[in-house]
Amino acid sequence: RRSHADTSLLKGLRILLVDDSAEGLAGFRALLELEGAQVRPERNGPDALAAAKEGKFDLILSDIGMPGMSGYEL
Repeated sequence: RRSHADTSLLKGLRILLVDDSAEGLAGFRALLELEGAQVRPERNGPDALAAAKEGKFDLILSDIGMPGMSGYEL
């Protein structure tokens, strides 16, 4: 059982968040940041690939059904 003194499992985690929906991106980003994650948001697959090349991430969370480049292709 976790106590109130425990820190979030996401604290300090570097997350690349990819979603073509501005509302979805903003909502998920806010939730992840509330849990202490460092979030880099991107709106499409090509921009996410560029971000992945220039930074180090612990986790990539991606929408699957994006136009142009799907989450599977990413």
